[in-house]
Amino acid sequence: MGFNDESRERKQIVHSFRGTFRSLCDTYQNEHNISFEIKEAVLDHHIGNEVTQAYNHKADYTEQIRPLLQWWADYLDRIRVT
Repeated sequence: MGFNDESRERKQIVHSFRGTFRSLCDTYQNEHNISFEIKEAVLDHHIGNEVTQAYNHKADYTEQIRPLLQWWADYLDRIRVT
């Protein structure tokens, strides 16, 4: 996960970490049934147009986000180098 690939001039940066998170969410979509809205909320992305956002700006996804972030924490614990 954390690498610098000089041969391709690709560096691992903070935004790459977010991209890795999103890619893994998509990879395990069927296993965890993670909705598009929840994945976007975790990354603090705004969904839809201004009208949609006006009606949805106070949505609280805490209960849906909690298991996703626990899964992510568990995933990181499994791959952590000790």
